[in-house]
Order: sequence, then structure tokens, then C-alpha cells
Amino acid sequence: MIKTAIIAALLTIGLCIQVQGADQTTKTGINSGAPEHPPMMLAALSYAFSKKPPPIAEPVDKDDDGVTDDLDLCPQSPPGVTIDFAGCPVDEDSDGVANFIDQCPMTPTGIRVTPDGCPLDSDNDGVLEDADWCPDTSEGIMVDEKGCDLKYTLHIEFDFGTAEIQPQYHEQLREAAAFVESYPAPYVLIAGHTDSKGKMAYNRWLSLTRAQSVRQYLIDRFGVPAGKLVAQGMGESSPIVGNDTEEGRRQNRRVEVLCCTLLPPQN
Repeated sequence: MIKTAIIAALLTIGLCIQVQGADQTTKTGINSGAPEHPPMMLAALSYAFSKKPPPIAEPVDKDDDGVTDDLDLCPQSPPGVTIDFAGCPVDEDSDGVANFIDQCPMTPTGIRVTPDGCPLDSDNDGVLEDADWCPDTSEGIMVDEKGCDLKYTLHIEFDFGTAEIQPQYHEQLREAAAFVESYPAPYVLIAGHTDSKGKMAYNRWLSLTRAQSVRQYLIDRFGVPAGKLVAQGMGESSPIVGNDTEEGRRQNRRVEVLCCTLLPPQN
């Protein structure tokens, strides 16, 4: 604005000189030049330099974080929060949760977090979601380092309609006994399973009978405390694969030894 006023004044002065010179020429017939201080020139200069420029607006900082609103990418930061150069709350571990609400401010890079900034563990088994191979483990079940049930699966072939354990499975059962003894749990579940052939009630009875047979074998042959072993028959209710092939049915006919779990309800 000041530059504009000065330019306007100079143009006015030039015009004044021309007018005054022309006036002198008209009167005398001789161009004797402009007077030393023509009145119009003085008036122009007085007007130009007396005009004040408009006041400059003070920068606004609505959230009082030290970063003006024209530069502030987070113009509503809470009072007292540590901010970065862009006016946003600091998030040191870059998990998307600002330090002032982050309950776990040193979360490793790339880990999914909860709204309070802590690593996600949706099934609360102690294994973080990004490392959990079994993210839907039931509550109360002890898990291994992969977040899966601590269990030992026995694939024992029983003769049709019987629960008698054949000698070739002795070593498998020895490993199952060692598995049971390796965990100081108050009890271990011996769960029998069948395929989908036969009636549901019969399969439930047959799976229980076979679980009881395995339980007794562990007690009699390997000295596992009887009070630590609980046998239940699950029937065909928990297949691990489909029952539409012979191989699938073979895999579903199993006995699982599960450590440190809540007992499923009996129907």
C-alpha cells in the first residue's frame, strides 16, 4: 500500500510540474519551468505520506500450542499436550495413538493396537494378535507360544465299535503322559472324538468310552494321577476336517489331551 501511494504521489508531482509549466508558458509565452515549490506538488506529497497503511492482522493460534492456525495441521490440540512442528500431538511410536493417551508408548513398529495404543490381543491369551496363529482361542485356555491350545492329539485306530487300545500305540501314549506331566495344571482333559457316521447319541457314547480308555491307560501304565485326568466324549461335534472322505473321517476319529483348560459343558 505504501509503494502504491508513493507511485501515485510521483505521478501527481509529474502532472503538477507539467501543468505549472504549461501555465507559465501560457502567461509569458516562454516556458520558464515549474516553480520551486508548486502548491499542487506539496498537496500531493502531503496526501501520499499522511495516509496510514491498514493494520496487519495478528496471527491466530486458537489452541495456544505455539503454532499459528495458518500452519497448524491440528488446530484443536488439547491444552498442555506436547506437539510436533506441524502442531499435532506427538506420537513417538507411530501407532496412530498420540502420546498423551497412549498407554503403551513404546509399541514396536507395525503392530496393531487398541484405541489406547496397546498391542491387540483379541482373545486375551497373552499372545499378540500379529503373532497369534489361533486368534479365537476360548477364554481360560492355556496356549503355546503361537497362541494355540496346549494339546497333544492321539490318532488311535480302534476296532469298530470298541475302545480297546492296541499295543502299537504304546509309544504315542507315553508321549501323551509326558505331555501331561510337563504342565503343573490341576487337571487335563481327555476328549474323545468320532466321525459323523452313526447316530449322534451313539457317537457321543463311543467317544466317551474311548476317552475313558485312554485315561485309564495313562493311569495304569505311566502313573499319571487319576485326579488330574478328566475324560469327556465330544462325539462328532468338533471335526477338524470334513467327513466327506475316508481320510477326513480318519482324522476326526481322535483323542485329544488338552492341558490347562476349562472343561466344556456336558449336554
